[in-house]
Amino acid sequence: MQQSNLDAISMLGEAGYYNDTDTGVHIWRMASYAKELAIACGWDAAACEALEQAAPMHDMGKVGIPTEILRKPGKLNAQEWEIMKTHTRIGYDILRKSDASVFQLAAEIALRHHERWDGSGYPDGLLGEPPGIRRSNWSLCRPCAAIGCCVAMRCTSARF
Repeated sequence: MQQSNLDAISMLGEAGYYNDTDTGVHIWRMASYAKELAIACGWDAAACEALEQAAPMHDMGKVGIPTEILRKPGKLNAQEWEIMKTHTRIGYDILRKSDASVFQLAAEIALRHHERWDGSGYPDGLLGEPPGIRRSNWSLCRPCAAIGCCVAMRCTSARF
């Protein structure tokens, strides 16, 4: 991929966190976890690379969330939480406008990265595996990143 494309991907990934001071290197950790889990699941090299490039844009939609919600020090109330959950669709709407495969993948990840196997996720409460990206990979990465551990890396090295 051309350096200018890689730069654009990097800048868009960081833009998603511009007003969200909580996340720090979260986007790069998620990209690394996602790629390592994809390798462990037997994805081909090109798919693993594409996932690593698309993953940093998963929270792109946070650019559309009010700063007072992103930076709220305490728990969000029900209304704020509903607004926060819209970041998945906002990110999808931004990223899907490109025909480039990396942005199409990023759009799908942005839309689906909070879906859960049991249907309790959002935005659509999908039950089981959605078409397209393998949510199982992404769902395993998020808890590991959230608690700041290296479990995902250990799991992949054991080839789970």
